[in-house]
Amino acid sequence: MVFAQTLFTRAVDPVIPMIAESLDIDVATAALLSSAYTFPYALVQPALGVTGDFFGKTRLMNLCLLVVAVAALVCAVATSFSLLVAMRVAAGLVAGGVFPVAMALVGDLVPVNQRQVAIGRLLAVGLTGNLIGASIAGVIGDFLGWRGVFAILGAFGSIVTVTAFFAFRGVVTPPPAPFNRAAVIANFRSIFADPRANVCFISVFFEAIFIHGLFPYVALLLLAIGETRASIAGLLIAAFAVGGVLYSLSCRSSLHASGNAV
Repeated sequence: MVFAQTLFTRAVDPVIPMIAESLDIDVATAALLSSAYTFPYALVQPALGVTGDFFGKTRLMNLCLLVVAVAALVCAVATSFSLLVAMRVAAGLVAGGVFPVAMALVGDLVPVNQRQVAIGRLLAVGLTGNLIGASIAGVIGDFLGWRGVFAILGAFGSIVTVTAFFAFRGVVTPPPAPFNRAAVIANFRSIFADPRANVCFISVFFEAIFIHGLFPYVALLLLAIGETRASIAGLLIAAFAVGGVLYSLSCRSSLHASGNAV
């Protein structure tokens, strides 16, 4: 499910010039489709994480991925930019209920001594989804247009949702806890009270500005020098995820090495 959700994250970036031309809008305006997904995605993650505790993590992940897939299918037939933006916002609002909740599920199901390795593998899966999503979106865009990107990824997400629904039925997870407002507030306060957490939040904030903020404009920059193929833009964006996958694998190797040394 994490792989299916992360496919959508960077899939629109390589085909932004195509969308702008098709809907007769400015390319800079079309680039807002990326922010329309990622900004809500970032905002709602804390709320969706709490929701997973009392709604059920696997149930929430299934529901969120279903909404993301349906939104993509609607984007495939959208005839207005406003509808595209609305569907991207809707997908972003629920996409945060998959990867972060999956990490929490790892905490529920994996023993402490194996948890770091499991999280590293989950991170590799997510980054692989980003890699393949960007690269395959460019290829699909060159052959089938931007609507084909949304149609194929939406259909894939729907299939994964149905498959996961039956697969999770045999997974034993802790029962959802009743909602406790005081406990939720106390947990958030304890997080923000940790200075290390503040360093992480600030670092990720600047990473989003200076690195992730560039991705929607990669295709536009290539277009400026005469490169019109969406597949090339997708490969360039995917290169970022390649580095992330290699890093996650190296972390796993380091953990094994330190464990053997002990």
